[in-house]
Amino acid sequence: LNFTFLLSLKMSNRFYKMRDVLLNNLHLSPKLEEIAYQMGLNRNKLNEKFKVLFGDTVFAWLREQRLQRARELLQDKTLSIQEIAEQVGFTSQAQLSRMFKLRFGQSPREYRISVIENNPLC
Repeated sequence: LNFTFLLSLKMSNRFYKMRDVLLNNLHLSPKLEEIAYQMGLNRNKLNEKFKVLFGDTVFAWLREQRLQRARELLQDKTLSIQEIAEQVGFTSQAQLSRMFKLRFGQSPREYRISVIENNPLC
């Protein structure tokens, strides 16, 4: 094994750990500069390497994870849409609704109603 390969393997492991931290803390809103500093990279290199590993830039990936988690949480009728927005890191219910509709073609409320209608056990 050569040194460059070991170095890139070590960096990849750091990226996977960073991804896990982001995934387990969706409610937080980290700054790209802070993440880049922690990783020892500038913003552009961070996004470039993250995209190679995970298919998207840091915040595009993070937004998708938040939306997917919100979609899961919408199946729980006991949580308000505002609570879900807060749990997954959106600044407001309106922001969640706007992004959710862009991604899934319906509002969180419409999605929740369709899930309940199609699965009365929810």
